[in-house]
Amino acid sequence: MKQTRKRFLAVVMSLALIVGLLPAMSVPAAAEDTVTKRTTTLDLTSASAISYKAASGSDGSAIPSSANITDTAEGWAWYHTATDIYAANTLVLNGIDFSISAQQYGIILPSATTVVVNGANTISLSLTTIPSYTDYKTCGLYSKSGILNITGTDAEANSLTINDRSTQSDAQIYAIYADALNVDGVTMTVNADTVTTHNVLNMAFYTQSMTVGATTAANIAATGGKISDSLKYNYAIYRDLQFGQFCRHQGYVV
Repeated sequence: MKQTRKRFLAVVMSLALIVGLLPAMSVPAAAEDTVTKRTTTLDLTSASAISYKAASGSDGSAIPSSANITDTAEGWAWYHTATDIYAANTLVLNGIDFSISAQQYGIILPSATTVVVNGANTISLSLTTIPSYTDYKTCGLYSKSGILNITGTDAEANSLTINDRSTQSDAQIYAIYADALNVDGVTMTVNADTVTTHNVLNMAFYTQSMTVGATTAANIAATGGKISDSLKYNYAIYRDLQFGQFCRHQGYVV
């Protein structure tokens, strides 16, 4: 009996020693979460439910004009109402990858929205035919009215790239459209540089007022259109003050 007990203890101790020496054989860590590419307009002004891919892998839906949406797998979260961390009407970007070729807008925002940028984020539009002839424009980031704040904590680490390279004839191409725009702590690369002879307007930024780096250093690189017809309008930044004053550049870096 004593001999059996000794053998049993020896086996237990051997097993304990083996387990202690096996860190490299433990279960591998789960792979990092990947962001799901979005291919349809994100309309955060909608009074109807919008669809998105949820972090659980299922299809989610919610009404952004009345609810917070924080469970997406698409690299964004929306705060319609304030939380302890975010003010009301805050869109948080965490590595979005929007690639839209069949709709006119990338993201539509309500009045007085703040966009918080984390990591590298991209919105790309590439329409060849605009489906709505009553709204003959395309826009990567569209703010219906009020001030649009785009913020980050570090321009070296946080970026937002918007490319609107739609080629529909006689279209109005705006990469960003906002009444007033404030950019802080973010690197923004904004292109509306379609090569065409037909587009009426090719503008990277359209705004009535624009402030860059007032609180935290920010970087802006903008490229307007390359329309060969001299009667058309190519602007990297178009600043409109009651249709009187404007800032006109085909390429602009600050």
